[in-house]
Amino acid sequence: MENNFAIIEKLNSFFYLMCKNSARSKRDYNIGIPLHRSEIHTLECIENHKECNASTLSKILGITNGALNQMTTKLIQKGLVEQYQHPVNHKEVFYKLTLLGKTANEEHAKHHAAIYSNIISYIEQLDPGQQTAIDDFLDYIITSIRDDCWINETQI
Repeated sequence: MENNFAIIEKLNSFFYLMCKNSARSKRDYNIGIPLHRSEIHTLECIENHKECNASTLSKILGITNGALNQMTTKLIQKGLVEQYQHPVNHKEVFYKLTLLGKTANEEHAKHHAAIYSNIISYIEQLDPGQQTAIDDFLDYIITSIRDDCWINETQI
């Protein structure tokens, strides 16, 4: 029972660190412009979903069209995103990364790769039963949080 409490305490610390680090902090992805987590993930979404209109991007990100418009306006002002209209469909708005935006997105991917490589190295040392237990535990946490409406399902 005491060990169970220690695990819950560690989970609380983990969630606290994740929220603290993502909510207000900015990171410079070697472009000289500090970006919020939401900004870099918008860049990532635009790069990963080319030829998606603004409405589709907002659904993928789990935000309103208005919020996407505000975000892309900021990113355009920072020189990271360009807005364009498709040659065939002149009504819809599309976005693409500038060279600076692509650099930030690539640096963000490197940042995640470095973090993930440490975790992957640890997991690879575990036996299959331990890996399965961790996987099941994380599935349970995600389901519990989703069921408790802490986060939007499209964000996972």
